[in-house]
Amino acid sequence: MNRRDFVPIASAAMWAETLAGQLAQEPSRPGDWVPRLAEGLRSIDDATLRWIAQMGLEWVTLGATESIRADGKRHWSKWAIEELQERLDTFGLRLHSLKLPTRWLHGRRLGNDGRDRAIENACESLVAAGEVAVSVVEWPWAAEARWGSDTSWAMVLDRLAYFAERVMPVAEQANIKMALSPNDPFPRGHPGHRPVFAALSEVERFFETVPSPANGITMSHRTIPGMNIDIVGAIRRIGRLGRIHHVEFDSPAVFPAMGRDENYPDGFEVMQAYRESGYVLGMVSDHASALPEELRGGKIGSSYSHGYLRGLVEAVNA
Repeated sequence: MNRRDFVPIASAAMWAETLAGQLAQEPSRPGDWVPRLAEGLRSIDDATLRWIAQMGLEWVTLGATESIRADGKRHWSKWAIEELQERLDTFGLRLHSLKLPTRWLHGRRLGNDGRDRAIENACESLVAAGEVAVSVVEWPWAAEARWGSDTSWAMVLDRLAYFAERVMPVAEQANIKMALSPNDPFPRGHPGHRPVFAALSEVERFFETVPSPANGITMSHRTIPGMNIDIVGAIRRIGRLGRIHHVEFDSPAVFPAMGRDENYPDGFEVMQAYRESGYVLGMVSDHASALPEELRGGKIGSSYSHGYLRGLVEAVNA
């Protein structure tokens, strides 16, 4: 970035942050729907946390959580989560959710020996998170797991259920909502892989198999084949069950740098569907556009994205 480029980019960031701050100061009207708009942490340096606070956000989520494990073991420690929250407190921020590291789940996804010990570690993490009042824990069951060409959906469901049936009672006691994050599926025909869920009906079957109220899903708008065709309908189907426990709000039409997706519905309709479902947990901006000559960490695109989400919430409440 050269000197003449700095002023307009800095001005754009300041404008977006100022707008978000002004909106945050407006008091909510009685009866307003107020989801927890949050930023996903990529770093906990002072500049990043100050920027999040300047946007008027209260909540943050953390995906890179191996740093809060206990003495090198594959579970979190209460003291390390407390230390993180104390750092956030300095900037007036609160920790909404954590995500179990993907590599901690390899054995469980594949049904390998030792998965019971790994499940015990997951339960230890939930107890620690509950003691620090974390609301949601995501657990990725990603499509990169090699199910194998002879692995049936019934076997995949059995492995999911084996984990969930043992973890959900602990989550309930810890007052934590679990959000299964299926991640993006591999392209159709990719050898040796299978999407975790190939249809919404499979998601619903999983909830029927493990009916714990702690059992839910991360609603990312492109992680289940075909869901982007009718995102609003999918939100209503899963929301009616009360099983949406985390939202990654993705709207490619927001930023010209991302291009348009003509199949993507109006953002107002999507946000309205979440409101109708009564969803009040975390909602993070997903796939915010990296603008030309971006500031480190994509702060300009994310600032605009959060202003857009805040505007949608105001609009559906009007």
